[in-house]
Order: sequence, then C-alpha cells, then structure tokens
Amino acid sequence: MNEAKNIFPVRYSVAITVLANGAGSDVIIFDPAADFEYWLLQGSSDQDTPTDIYNNNFTLQITDTTTGRDFFSIPQPQVLACGPGNRNVPEFRPVTFPGSTRLQVKVQDLSGQGSVITITLVGYKIFIR
Repeated sequence: MNEAKNIFPVRYSVAITVLANGAGSDVIIFDPAADFEYWLLQGSSDQDTPTDIYNNNFTLQITDTTTGRDFFSIPQPQVLACGPGNRNVPEFRPVTFPGSTRLQVKVQDLSGQGSVITITLVGYKIFIR
C-alpha cells in the first residue's frame, strides 16, 4: 500500500557567536511530527567578504547525537563543508532523518576576530498520512 506524502521545503538554522579563535556549539532539533530530508548545507560568518567566494573563517563539525554519528571524520573548513561562495552542491542522495533527531553543530573561529557563524540545513519536511 502506497502512503501519500505531504512534502514542504524547510530550513533549520543556528547562529553561534564565538570569540576570536574560540569555539561554540548549538543543537538543531527536527520537528517530531515529520521526517527531515536533508539536501544542502549552507554556512557563513559575519567575517566573510562578499567578493571572496573562498571564505574560510571557521571549521565545522556536525554530530547526530541521536545515533552518535559524525557528518565528517574531522572538522571541515568552511570552504569545504559549505562550498565556495556558499554554493554547495546538493547531496547526490538526500539523507533522511527521523523526527526529533538532534544534531549538535560545533564551530571553531579561524578569523582571529570573533564572529557570528550561521549554519543552515536545507531540505524537506516529509509528513506521511
């Protein structure tokens, strides 16, 4: 039996304030009423230069605390994790997380000036009826 799906675009974001060369973290908790289909990661810092498509002002690590799995084997620089000019290529295959999944987002400032770092996961909420 096929189940009908309602699919809605969504963005889950965190903004983390860090001191010069400091580290910080925050948690994203997905809506318990829907699965989240992850397609794209975006990230920026208020230290980014708009004309520089290769900004590299922070490192990033994301951990699914529900399962204990890391997105990356080691923290990734901004330019690798978020793509040049924040134009990351969508995932080849979307990753689906069940509702209520908790992702811990850890960042480390590389700018030496401190900053507000914003990380956004782009995808779809999937409601099954």
